[in-house]
Amino acid sequence: MKKKKRLKVNRVIIAIILVLAIVFGLYQSSKVLINYIASFFISDSFISEVNGPTKGTVVLDAGHGLNDVGAQNNGIYEKDINLDYTREIGNYLMKHGVNVIYTRKTDARLADNQNEDLRERCQVGKGKADYYISIHVNSIEGNKDVKGFEIYYLNNDEKSYNLANHVNEEMESLNYTHNRGVLEGKSLYVIRNNTVTPILIELGYIKGDFESLTDHYHKIKLSQKIAEGIIKTIDNEE
Repeated sequence: MKKKKRLKVNRVIIAIILVLAIVFGLYQSSKVLINYIASFFISDSFISEVNGPTKGTVVLDAGHGLNDVGAQNNGIYEKDINLDYTREIGNYLMKHGVNVIYTRKTDARLADNQNEDLRERCQVGKGKADYYISIHVNSIEGNKDVKGFEIYYLNNDEKSYNLANHVNEEMESLNYTHNRGVLEGKSLYVIRNNTVTPILIELGYIKGDFESLTDHYHKIKLSQKIAEGIIKTIDNEE
């Protein structure tokens, strides 16, 4: 009797394990399929003209470039992640009536010297743009468990703070990582020295958030959310 009971329990456990394995397999397969489909929608070029009337102009700055690779993980450089997201954000904005000026569209820098490169980036859009959005990926040396996005704004600047908050709200709605908040960015060169109202977005941590940051589907969704936060800010000013 005890043997039969034990056999039944074992069969139930095996059945549960098999069901979990099937569900997990389907989940993994669906992720692969979704990313495969999403890869066809990832932009490989920049839209050159606004779709319809223009309602504002922004500068999009893909941080780093060339030998200034930024953070890195598993052979993937921050400079490339930044450019991928910048292109997606820019194309979405252009499709929705916001003109975009880029600090770079390729793996490039504006000057060989880092300080000069940053200075030149801060001049892009001077007298032409309403906002400046710099895109980055964060890192902490030796710590692979830290996660979260952060948005930095210009201290005591209401326009910069409002933009940061709108983008923060949109990014948080995806619930893909921790929201580390809207923070003062006086220590950041492109914030304190810019000629246009700036914010700087840290999309996540290159180790802790690596899977999300490099996922095709996530790139599309997060880029759209950032763009929607920018559009909301511009629309609220009209």
